[in-house]
Amino acid sequence: MAPVYEEAAKQVKKETGGSTEIVMTAVNCVDKANFALCRAQHIQVFPTLRVYRDGSNNMNAKIHMHEEYRGPRTAAAMAEFVVTVWNAVKKQTPPGGAGTPQLEGAKPPPPTPQGKKAAYSEYSSVGCIINGHIKVSRIPGTILFVPTAAGHNFHTEAINMSHVINHLSFGADVESQSQPKRKSKRAYYSEDGAYSGDHDGTLFLSLTGRITHEHFLKVVQTVHEYLYGYVRETYEYTVNSNLYRAAQDDVPTVKMVWDIWPMEVIHTETRKPMVEGICQMVGFLGGIYAAFLVVERMMTGTWRELTKAREGKLG
Repeated sequence: MAPVYEEAAKQVKKETGGSTEIVMTAVNCVDKANFALCRAQHIQVFPTLRVYRDGSNNMNAKIHMHEEYRGPRTAAAMAEFVVTVWNAVKKQTPPGGAGTPQLEGAKPPPPTPQGKKAAYSEYSSVGCIINGHIKVSRIPGTILFVPTAAGHNFHTEAINMSHVINHLSFGADVESQSQPKRKSKRAYYSEDGAYSGDHDGTLFLSLTGRITHEHFLKVVQTVHEYLYGYVRETYEYTVNSNLYRAAQDDVPTVKMVWDIWPMEVIHTETRKPMVEGICQMVGFLGGIYAAFLVVERMMTGTWRELTKAREGKLG
């Protein structure tokens, strides 16, 4: 990559007449002296070609969006792209508004929603949001989140695998399970694994680089049998999390390992007999009456003693 980049810089200098308004430079992020700089710029893979317009690369300082070159790795393509960006900056054209001419044999960039040809660059942000579902068998399994990038080498010290688990559940969603009509609405339990995970919104933080996170889940099938014959099957789980520093050449990951317990928990909703309800009510009222008698006797005795003491003093 270095020879191609240097050749592209020579072509840019030639096409721009040696203008000092555009500069192509390189930083060796493997050098320990540059670790702080590369970490501040969120450089995580090699090679990374960043575009700085008017001295700025960050589109939004709050979410760290960076413009990067994603075109062909040829000197001609890079030089043509750099010159196009330079012309766009001089015309104050926003990123993506100026296209790069298609080179012979090069894969053209995808069109923009407006139908215009896009440049060989795009904005990338640190982090991602994963939302979806997968079908798995009722056997132990693993979900592995690992950063990948074709044609790049990772700077493992700069990779931060901090994450927040907003929701994780097993089984069909409660809302997808049909519910028969009832005379009165019943509030269903919200702590079931199929509805809401036990650790929703929990932050798992990596304080240093190369930190791998592991989550071990024990899943047990839970069946709720309600009145009127309605049955709901869910899966509840417990979580134990661990983190460790990966080896020097290993890429940090986030791993979720689950195991299915060979047992089933059944919650059955039953109706108590009327006689049992009456007995409980009588016992409850009897307890209140007994407590009232105890309080009444204590107050009566106290009042009697106070009266005797007063009469003795008056006499």
